[in-house]
Amino acid sequence: MPGDKRVTFAETHMGPTGERTGESAKTGSDPPKHKPVAKNLAQFQDVLANTYEDFKKMEVRSEEEVARDMPTNEHSMKETVKDMVKLGGQRTGLVLVGMLLAEFKSAVEGEVASENFTNANNASVMKVVGSNALTCPVCLSGGWWRWRALRQKTCSCSHDRYLLVLPHATPTLAISSAVNTVLQSMRVWTRGGTWESFSAPNSPNSFCPSPSIRLPASSTRRAALRAASKPVCAPTANTNRSPAKHFIHDPTHLVNRALQAVTATNPAVALDAENKIVYARPTANTARSVSLVSGGGAGHEPSFANFVGKGMLAGAVSGTIFASPNAEQIRRCILQRVEREKGVLVIVMNYTGDVLNFGMAVEKARASGTEAEMVVVADDVGVGRKRGGKVGRRGIAGTVLVQKIAGALAANGASLKEVAGVARLVCDNLASIGASLAHVHVPGRAVAEATEDDLKDTEVEIGMGIHNEAGSERKEVDLPSLVENMLAKLLDQSDADRSFIKVSEKDETVLLVNNLGGVSPLEMGGITAEVVEQLEKDWKIRPARILSGTFMTSLNGLGFSISLLKVADTGLGSGNSFLELLDAPAEVAGWSAAIPTKTWEERSSATLDKDGASEEESKPSNLQLDPALAKKALEAGLKQVIAAEPDITNYDTVVGDGDCGIGLKRGAEALLLMLETTKTPGDAALLLHNITHVVEKEMDGTSGAIYAIFLNALSHGLRIQSNGPKPVTVEVWSKALQMSLESLAKYTPARPGDRTLVDALYPFVESLAKTGDVKAAAKAAEDGANGTKGMQASLGRTVYVGGGGYQQVPDPGAHGLSQFLTGLSNGLQ
Repeated sequence: MPGDKRVTFAETHMGPTGERTGESAKTGSDPPKHKPVAKNLAQFQDVLANTYEDFKKMEVRSEEEVARDMPTNEHSMKETVKDMVKLGGQRTGLVLVGMLLAEFKSAVEGEVASENFTNANNASVMKVVGSNALTCPVCLSGGWWRWRALRQKTCSCSHDRYLLVLPHATPTLAISSAVNTVLQSMRVWTRGGTWESFSAPNSPNSFCPSPSIRLPASSTRRAALRAASKPVCAPTANTNRSPAKHFIHDPTHLVNRALQAVTATNPAVALDAENKIVYARPTANTARSVSLVSGGGAGHEPSFANFVGKGMLAGAVSGTIFASPNAEQIRRCILQRVEREKGVLVIVMNYTGDVLNFGMAVEKARASGTEAEMVVVADDVGVGRKRGGKVGRRGIAGTVLVQKIAGALAANGASLKEVAGVARLVCDNLASIGASLAHVHVPGRAVAEATEDDLKDTEVEIGMGIHNEAGSERKEVDLPSLVENMLAKLLDQSDADRSFIKVSEKDETVLLVNNLGGVSPLEMGGITAEVVEQLEKDWKIRPARILSGTFMTSLNGLGFSISLLKVADTGLGSGNSFLELLDAPAEVAGWSAAIPTKTWEERSSATLDKDGASEEESKPSNLQLDPALAKKALEAGLKQVIAAEPDITNYDTVVGDGDCGIGLKRGAEALLLMLETTKTPGDAALLLHNITHVVEKEMDGTSGAIYAIFLNALSHGLRIQSNGPKPVTVEVWSKALQMSLESLAKYTPARPGDRTLVDALYPFVESLAKTGDVKAAAKAAEDGANGTKGMQASLGRTVYVGGGGYQQVPDPGAHGLSQFLTGLSNGLQ
């Protein structure tokens, strides 16, 4: 495209073995290099101090703007870097920051090589310049920039995109923390620049570049947005990670659109798109109260933007995916978007980038005369005391409980000192731990190839963080064993490294079971039930409140976390207890716990109906049969169904949803168990009653309902023929079967030719009526089932299945019924 000066990774990069690639290979020239910025921390600090003046001279920002947004002195800059180097390790910290300082001034891709840093020789910075107006991520966000860009069709703004490319297939927590600190600093130092990081294996050929959309100048904005949703990386098969397929692959576009959706679902909030701030709309009736502000990287939804509203947060600030917002965004939220008259409480999770940026904004707010406090939540016991060191534990889902309790207290009119005090009290009595089956994939990032460090299919990582951070251990465990392990880490007082709260059976507690984003609600129910059961059985803890749902995610993480809050006295009187504040209403889209205090207090101690309803009694008929022969025939038919389950499942996978075989097998196994454990009655109606009872309990879905209706009607057909003691004959059975078909027709439109089990049932009943021969009738059922091959379904889920699979396989339900009838007839011989 004319005027497009993008520099791609392949054009100026050297391969891992030193060979030239791209343009440098064609021209014979070497890619640009820089001398090592520093070989140790002392040298690096000197470089940093000298480079401060260079940043102040940059054309993209005025000296006044730099002075306002930079730390107050060079010493604080050095302290920030020290923290980053501690997290990332001296080698990683020096390479990343030194590389950025040198590379930024040249605005070209290059390398930083040193004898001390040999493993970093593939790290590079790529600057994408000359953006088309309709692809510039900042111009698309709205405001004056967007108006000018769309009118002029081209963009001469300074909204450049910089990519920090790292030679790490799977960054560690330390490296990720260091990178985030660097990127946030660069976003402050450059106006409008978009800084992103990508991790790639040490090969340019396997690197998946940043989303770069090339559109003609005449394209519309909607076309640009559509293009932003197209995949930028071809997903690779990796069963140990969450799927890399997404509907929106451009991370910048994704975050912006998600924030816009928050205002669409809650009319009480508004969006400052430029600064990624969601805030409560002020109204004339809004009571003056302490304002709560929170935020962090995107990817944890509904945290935090969906918790903005009356009763929780006044404002939430979002960064890019898994990256903290910068201090300027947060400062604008505190000083321009929320009510400040009674003070502002900032609640932030314990991650270095979040603490530094939110802390800087709080200090700026205080300097401007605003009363502000900050509470840092560190509830993750997956990181013990030894490993956490000076950094401390991470903040995870328990943060939501802090926000809810503090938000409700603020709404009650409490002072900033009181709200902050209670928030810290919640933190002191809170512990959480997570577990996950896989690492998540961040939209827009390269899909790294599988390595030995990846989770195995059978493993679960206990203690995994909400940004793919490593957990404390990996195990092959089932759910009960996993929950047992997690609860022990939360509650075992003998574990000196992780015992952060002491809970006894006398204490009131709050349990939060949180979905990390990719667990189905069905499975979350099973997980929650297991947690509640083990708490009561093994720890004698019966939580006063149980919250289960999606509160803080890790994108589409295949995991969950358990948070336990020990209820403590706030000392603020009635209406301000932990439980009352949790139960208080909140007008926010993300808070799903809506059970009032009264309902919780009135709940019965019996949560399960263990006695069960009394079994319905059935009177015997006068129709007598040979119980031994009946048992033998039924067992033969049921065992044949079980043996045919793989075929039935295969057929249903081709033309349905794959559950037919399992459903029939489950019902057959339950009936076999009934025959083995109970005495087979010699009365036909009583035997049929027992069979029907098992079918109704154990077989669900459409086929279960059809069989239950048919069997109940069959029982009725037998009873109306019991006008005196007599043996049940083929004629009696045949007449009852015909009556059952008539009854079944009242409840289903299925008829022969519709490709259902009726295609086997009708021939059986008709043949038995004509011939009185069970074996011949079973053969007719088999023929009817086989005849469904090639039939186009007109009923059931098969109607919605495309393709021509129905041409090759019979209807699964009809095949299953024919197998039972064939086995039954053989058993009667």
